[in-house]
Amino acid sequence: VVLIKFPKKKKKTLHTYEDVMERRRLFLVGLGLMMMFVVGKAQFNFDENGGFNPNRPKFCRPYICRKEDTEVVPKRQLKLISQGSCSGLSSGGISMMGQNKDKELDSCCDARHACNNICGTSLKMCEDIFESCLNATCATSINSDECSKNANMYKLIGSLSDGCKKHEPGQDMACECLPSEKAQRRRTQILSDIYKKYSPDSIEKVQSLTEKANTPKKFANLLARLVTKFPSMIQVQVDPQQAYFENLMKQSKAEAAASSSNNKEDNVVVDEIVDGLEDEEDHIEL
Repeated sequence: VVLIKFPKKKKKTLHTYEDVMERRRLFLVGLGLMMMFVVGKAQFNFDENGGFNPNRPKFCRPYICRKEDTEVVPKRQLKLISQGSCSGLSSGGISMMGQNKDKELDSCCDARHACNNICGTSLKMCEDIFESCLNATCATSINSDECSKNANMYKLIGSLSDGCKKHEPGQDMACECLPSEKAQRRRTQILSDIYKKYSPDSIEKVQSLTEKANTPKKFANLLARLVTKFPSMIQVQVDPQQAYFENLMKQSKAEAAASSSNNKEDNVVVDEIVDGLEDEEDHIEL
């Protein structure tokens, strides 16, 4: 007797809906990073005066006052906006598909978005403050490894995206020019507004802070750090692209659930029909 063993058929691995969506998210994120890298390489470089200089690293166009004896100052009413928090960091690329799982970094991402709307900031200043915020948050995180992994991903996305597309319009919206003798008064007014609303017990700090932050760059750096200290200064909005993908995912889940429910109902009907046929066979009259 010869026994012939046939190879067992491998069972097909059934992937859950979450597995499929996670793979799709990773694919889109990778595609987005590649697109941002290619687009970033094609951007022109600007020097401090806004002129083209191919020998310098990329530099966003600053807001400049053309008239003599005038200074760049923030507008009295600050409009600090964050769209999408960490999920909306990419600029013109593929969004993070609503999979921002590390919510503890959202405040840093919100401050990064708002930094574009702080008059006098540079792209490098915003990125440095953002990196410091991420590192400080993860240093005190309960799950520091996961936090650091997400922080590094956000840093990478920020470095590959063309931040000037958001930074330059933000500066145009946030800045204006005032005579030099009125510039310092405007800075004092803005700081007074902030401390009266968010830290009234420390209102006496305004005068000394204004004296130290007596240039557009110093004052911008001070405001950027105050935003990190008082996150409620920021108006958090839903990123339109992010909302689109989240709605798309909800629709997909609803369709999958409906399809699964229909399949179960079909199986019940088939079972009832088969049971009915078996009952009829039992009562066949000869």
